[in-house]
Amino acid sequence: MYLCLAGHADRIGLGLDEIGWQGALLALSDMKLELVRGDVSTPALREALRDPIALTGPPPGFVPVDLDSPDGAYDTLVRSALVACQAQRLQAITMQVERRRDLDWTWLPSSHLSRVWPGTTPKWLRCDFRGERFLPEGDRARRLQIQILGEGTEELVSLISGREAYASAVSVDQAAVRAIDPAFGVVNELVNRTGRFVVTGNSFALHQEVVRGVMSRYRRLVEQAEERLLAWHELDNGGAVVQGAPITIKLSRPIQDLDGFLSELFSCREPFRLWGVPEIQESIAEVEAVDLHLGRRVRFEIGASWIRVFLYAGGCGNSIARLVSNLQHSYDASLSLFDADLAEALSL
Repeated sequence: MYLCLAGHADRIGLGLDEIGWQGALLALSDMKLELVRGDVSTPALREALRDPIALTGPPPGFVPVDLDSPDGAYDTLVRSALVACQAQRLQAITMQVERRRDLDWTWLPSSHLSRVWPGTTPKWLRCDFRGERFLPEGDRARRLQIQILGEGTEELVSLISGREAYASAVSVDQAAVRAIDPAFGVVNELVNRTGRFVVTGNSFALHQEVVRGVMSRYRRLVEQAEERLLAWHELDNGGAVVQGAPITIKLSRPIQDLDGFLSELFSCREPFRLWGVPEIQESIAEVEAVDLHLGRRVRFEIGASWIRVFLYAGGCGNSIARLVSNLQHSYDASLSLFDADLAEALSL
């Protein structure tokens, strides 16, 4: 079956005759969808197309991309659609992400939200730390939420995070910036840690640049993690070579209750979506876990002040971003990554 605009149906028909193609040709206009030549083999479809199908309004347009189009060709289409859905709080995206293994949210770390647009500081910040599932009731910073509006947002956040009792609980959840570019215009961008953007202003092109910058920094973090995927390559003369390396997360807040921490982290629940049965020896836990979002195996080794993650070949660096971002908002906002390149990608 071939679908074309009604204004091009005659020309398309001549081309199909030239190559000897005998399939059905559908013509789409502002008012109707019509079978103009050929036939269809499916009885139900043949009956549906027996008469022209009247449209309630002009079609919104055709998608000008296909499987061979470069990644950049999708940017305008996908990003504008995502912004529209999120602005209307549609659940369609949530349903698609949660039920598919090839999709996941963007999990922006706190430092990425603090640097949404180069050369600007957030005009509004929200810090939202929810440690009820990991921390005891007596912890002073078990639950911390701050909203700051004004010019001194970073200064106030630094002041609060400088207090030892609250340093591990100041995690940025949303940020708003005003981006100005002489060539494009002005936009006010609100971004949250799962990559949802809300924008006002006079330049959609500048909005695209803001999104592109945020996602470029995030992509670097994900790709740096994927460079450490573990793989075994067999040698022709026997033996094997191991490629990759574990990823180590350093905790500023020591784990006091290891059993409770493991029970929560590997409970299968959102947002970590990890399942595993820990084995503890000499205060070190080893877990052959499953990332339930991807359905892939991930190995963990967990001590009092560190978490070592082994991603195997076929895994996804987004698993590390999801783990780090959610730990920042539920256990330790001041955690860091041991590897220098990963640490730099996390703090960009």
